Amino acid sequence: MSKLFTSRSVVSQRHSDKRGLKPITQRGQQNVGRQILVIDDEPLLCQLIHDYLKPLGFRVLLAGSGRDGLRMARRHEVHAIILDINLGDMTGFDVIAILKRRVNTRDIPVIAFTGLAQEDERKAILAAGCNHYVRKPIHLSKLAAIVSRAASK
Repeated sequence: MSKLFTSRSVVSQRHSDKRGLKPITQRGQQNVGRQILVIDDEPLLCQLIHDYLKPLGFRVLLAGSGRDGLRMARRHEVHAIILDINLGDMTGFDVIAILKRRVNTRDIPVIAFTGLAQEDERKAILAAGCNHYVRKPIHLSKLAAIVSRAASK
């Protein structure tokens, strides 16, 4: 029996689908129906996050710009947002400010997902209204755990 290696775990092919992904487990059942919005202008990264979170039971929406993300957050019931701070059309700080002003989006947990690594930058991101901070490069298992906790509140 061959093994597939995913982010920090070994998945037996006998217990996985054709792509090598585990089916939704009991732990993943808590995520079923939870909708996550990813706002990032890097399409490959968005797709990677989508492909990692979907088998865990999440429905994942992707927005390639701040404006698209704000529009999607307003139109869809979103349980958590993963937000890049350095977007092409506006900053993540602008997106956070707008989300926190709107009645229907102010309570959505926002997870900053950024390459900004200095302590003062982290503090500024959290002070702006983000609930969590995850630094790039990506650790998908850590991101998934934070998303799961944030979306269940």
